[in-house]
Amino acid sequence: MRIFIITFLLTMGLFAQENVRRDGNWWRTISNYDLKIIYLKGIMDGADLGYDMVLSGLENYSNDKNEVKFRLRITTGYHKYMDKYFLNVSYGQIIDGLDTLYADYKNRKILIYNGIELVTKLISGMSSELYNKFLELDRKYSN
Repeated sequence: MRIFIITFLLTMGLFAQENVRRDGNWWRTISNYDLKIIYLKGIMDGADLGYDMVLSGLENYSNDKNEVKFRLRITTGYHKYMDKYFLNVSYGQIIDGLDTLYADYKNRKILIYNGIELVTKLISGMSSELYNKFLELDRKYSN
């Protein structure tokens, strides 16, 4: 029980910092593997929440044919993306990928959510050539 309380307090202190830039420098401060998993689960829950909020915002327009088509495009796009890049990818794979990505000092300004996108696309079969192009863009626009 004592370990749970200590872990909980450390987690709250780590994630409660509002003004901290969530990039590779921040990621490298998390030494506890379980905290990395908790953070990634929060990212995934946030993606699902964002998806639900967008769809909820369209409820008032359910009889409008254009809105129904738009809602269908959102739903199809979201599930297609999630299935392609996250369905068969474990948290451990993402953690390993982020640890590798941020081991290079040139990548440490890349925001976590951009890093997750890079890593999951690489895991899911993106060519190294295309990955390197995206990596260079993220490096360029992350400063």
